[in-house]
Amino acid sequence: MKPRRDPLERLFRSAASAPARELPHEAPFAVECRALGAWRQPAQDNDDLFSLLPLFRRGLVAAWLAVALAVAAGYFVQEDSIDETTIASVVADISYLP
Repeated sequence: MKPRRDPLERLFRSAASAPARELPHEAPFAVECRALGAWRQPAQDNDDLFSLLPLFRRGLVAAWLAVALAVAAGYFVQEDSIDETTIASVVADISYLP
C-alpha cells in the first residue's frame, strides 16, 4: 500500500516546480472599466442591516417621547399629600396571600 501524501504538500510542490511567468504591468481594459463603473455607481440597498436603521431611529424617537410624556404627566399629577413614607407603607400593606 502506498503512503498517503498530503494534498496541500503536493500542491505546494507542483506550484514551486511550475514555470514562472511575467505579470502584466497594468490591468486589462475590462477590469479597469468594471472597477470604475462600480466606483461611480451608487451603493445598492442589498444590506439589510442598514435598511432597518430608519425604522430603529423612529422607534427610538417614539420611546423617548413616551418617556418624556410619562415624566411630564407624573410631574403635573403629583399631589402634596403623598410622600415617600405613605408609598412605602402602601407597598408594605399589599399582601398576595389569601
